Amino acid sequence: MLPLRKAIAMRMKIRANSVGLIIFILAVVHIQTGFAQDIHFSQYMHSPLNLNPAETGNFQGDYRFVGNHKRQWLSFANAYSTFSVSVDRSFFRTSTVVPSAGFLLNNDVSGDGDFGTLQLIVPLSARYQHNDLGITLGASAGWIQHGFNFNAFYFGNQYTGERFDPSLPNNEAPEADRFSYVDFSTGVLADYRINDSLTIRLGSAVQHAGRPEKSFYQDENVRLPLRWQIYASGEFDLQPDLLLLPSVMFMNQGSYREFNIGGQLRFDVNPLGLRSFYLGAMFRASDAGILMFGMDYNQLQFHLSYDINVSGLTTISRGRGGVEISVIYLFNKLNLSNKPPVRKCPEFI
Repeated sequence: MLPLRKAIAMRMKIRANSVGLIIFILAVVHIQTGFAQDIHFSQYMHSPLNLNPAETGNFQGDYRFVGNHKRQWLSFANAYSTFSVSVDRSFFRTSTVVPSAGFLLNNDVSGDGDFGTLQLIVPLSARYQHNDLGITLGASAGWIQHGFNFNAFYFGNQYTGERFDPSLPNNEAPEADRFSYVDFSTGVLADYRINDSLTIRLGSAVQHAGRPEKSFYQDENVRLPLRWQIYASGEFDLQPDLLLLPSVMFMNQGSYREFNIGGQLRFDVNPLGLRSFYLGAMFRASDAGILMFGMDYNQLQFHLSYDINVSGLTTISRGRGGVEISVIYLFNKLNLSNKPPVRKCPEFI
């Protein structure tokens, strides 16, 4: 009986080793082939520096602070958790060409192996305004790092024959668990105010202009594909306090394509305090429907959305996609030169 138990245990251990090796190979292949899809948000219009470097400085105010957070597919997997923060501002607003600069930080963690992406990006832009037409050119440079936690994987060497023991060594030695590279992007943005009730915007950007090497094994043949996108949006005054904000965007990177269309209604409530609130929906073709809600309170903008999955993953996800939050704060410095004159009240006896 004892030799039989040992034989069964040995067979189970060999099978566990094989399964562990297959899982590891699939994980590495997924990491290598999964590069085709970049970090992106459902609320792409509320993450301007991720959308296009030409969006840098395109706002009314002195400084703009933006924060975005998204968690996706938590109903069945530890899939994606993405966090982004940025700040940007313009200089010499009275000049013919207005330059702007910003800083963008992205952090993304996905999977049981904690595959992570860290991006530190500096976008620059220059805007030219002629009457009601504005044209902006932009470019960005960034430092990108990818890595994963090798100790988070499970291997057959950690199976004793009766149970799995994570304290045992896995006897595996990856060549590298992280690498980094420099990346560049360019973009253009045009906006035109047709009349007091209608404004349209059209933008385009090319990400990864230098096609950097992206491989854990320093393979020069593994290059990051170009990602380009074109998008358009508008602002239509339906009534004095009701505006329609349509939006459409097409993106392509390698074999991956994405098409978004939809819009929001903005209800203007008050010039002070709670100024506006938003209701809307977007559709990402063959992937998800997106419900959106937002509000403007003084200089603070808050937007919340939820992805309803309609792709082939609905069998597992049951339609539950992910929650996304965007917060934008526009800061205006006090201009003492614009203070109203102070008059001394007369004294009465």
